[in-house]
Amino acid sequence: MRTYVFAGASNRALGMYVNPMVANFADDCKILGVFDANIGRARFIAESAGGVPVFDNFEMMLRETKPDCVIVTTVDAYHSDYIIKSLEMGCDVITEKPMTIDAARCRAILAAEKASGHKVTVTFNYRYMPFVTKIKELVV
Repeated sequence: MRTYVFAGASNRALGMYVNPMVANFADDCKILGVFDANIGRARFIAESAGGVPVFDNFEMMLRETKPDCVIVTTVDAYHSDYIIKSLEMGCDVITEKPMTIDAARCRAILAAEKASGHKVTVTFNYRYMPFVTKIKELVV
């Protein structure tokens, strides 16, 4: 069983990750904590995840929970901060697109990934939207 924490308590965190993880993948994964600068949002996501701990300090969450993977669903401009720190602290990362907002931060993430030996996965959530699926069917 892989363990996960969240950096960012967004609607996407809830709809694309927390709800499916709890409803459909509870035998395969466990959510250990939620971090967000907005504690109210973090509490809402944490309750939806089964009452997991809420953290107001990202590094503390990683130290205390020791997750396998961090799911980054925060504001795009901060993705690189959480990705790099997660890699440095021994975690794999799943992040929403865009991975980051400029080339310099992208290079920093790639360097941190290489140095850490951990993996960054960038998701592209709109790929499975019904209209996108239909376009693919028509084109192929």
